[in-house]
Amino acid sequence: MYQMQKGDQIDLFLKLQEIHDQHTSIGSTPNSDFMVRTAMNAVSEEWKTFVQGILGRAILRGWEEMWATLRQEEIMPLTKVRSSGKGS
Repeated sequence: MYQMQKGDQIDLFLKLQEIHDQHTSIGSTPNSDFMVRTAMNAVSEEWKTFVQGILGRAILRGWEEMWATLRQEEIMPLTKVRSSGKGS
């Protein structure tokens, strides 16, 4: 199985959201569980605690709720670093 490196998660998350949006735009309902599990199975070891918390729930979060959480956990902190000039 492919294991992502630190920072690669953003590309996967954005691609999954793009797929979700494409399906939704044509009136199709994307498989939310599949998308969440795909994202959780590919993230790096540093996300282990986060993944265990998500997958350990009795009811798996839907993709839209997961997307909001992922943006908060990964994308938003990176955006702040980039916009402040510290990430360059």
